[in-house]
Amino acid sequence: MSQKKVKQRKRERREIQSALAEQLRLLAKRCQDFDEGDWGEAVGIAAHLRVILNPGSKKKSPSILQNLGAEKVRLLSTCEHLSEGTLESHSLYRQTFGKDEDGVYYRLSPLLGEAHYTADMPANRWWEQVVSIVHERGQQHVFSRRDVITDVANNDGGAHVSNLVSESYDVMSQPGGILKITLGTENISEEVPMAGVHFVMLRQLGHEMLHSQALLDLCDPETDRKTLAGSADSTTSHGGTSGDSRLHPIDPDPLKDRIARYFAAYYREVRSQLFGRSFGIDTVPSHLMPWKKLIRTWETKGRTFCRRAR
Repeated sequence: MSQKKVKQRKRERREIQSALAEQLRLLAKRCQDFDEGDWGEAVGIAAHLRVILNPGSKKKSPSILQNLGAEKVRLLSTCEHLSEGTLESHSLYRQTFGKDEDGVYYRLSPLLGEAHYTADMPANRWWEQVVSIVHERGQQHVFSRRDVITDVANNDGGAHVSNLVSESYDVMSQPGGILKITLGTENISEEVPMAGVHFVMLRQLGHEMLHSQALLDLCDPETDRKTLAGSADSTTSHGGTSGDSRLHPIDPDPLKDRIARYFAAYYREVRSQLFGRSFGIDTVPSHLMPWKKLIRTWETKGRTFCRRAR
């Protein structure tokens, strides 16, 4: 039995611009909740980035940038150029090792505005740029922004939950796949697999998007024509910190989403309840473990602290 052809209309440009503004607003809220402790928001960050950037056909599932004819709009990059021949490299996050009155601590966090390198590049190049190279089990795994964003969105609930996981995504998402730290002494040491590294990478990608002034201009009908006219295939490097005066963050909507806040509070409470209790890295994921507790898990065995990061 044939079905009637569904009537359709083409969205006006201003509607697509409004959709872009809404995606950026929601992205800013996800980033804010991530910063407050809810690392699960990284999946939402990936979903919003995918909607804005992931190219499809012109007739089926085009990205917002495709609909706006803005595939080459300039975006902020905080990652230096990496080639597939490069040794292991990770440039979207920082590892902080230190000591305070409570003892030694370790912290994994996105670079945000403290990246030592910034550049503007067309969105299609930004999407394909390599941002992480990992050697695991004798193989080299190369991850672009596209890989990080679409793999998380397509596998972990941003678009759907996949029952089949590729080897490369296994490396990216499993504890220790991208990063391990070594705790102990020169004679006795053990590697601690770090979980959630790809989530921290996504938070940095969210920062890049929200600080791309040309992208923000696309939301405004009065300025987007000038923005598209100024887009080019070249990459402009700023070579300093990301405090470029042309780059301004989008302010998150002041409305507090109660459900998101609940889960942010939940993560904080989990860390609070775990602090001071006895457990091992094999039973509690490292991204939920209180940072100082992660170190003390090994200090209680009479060992000192040393670093070797992959």
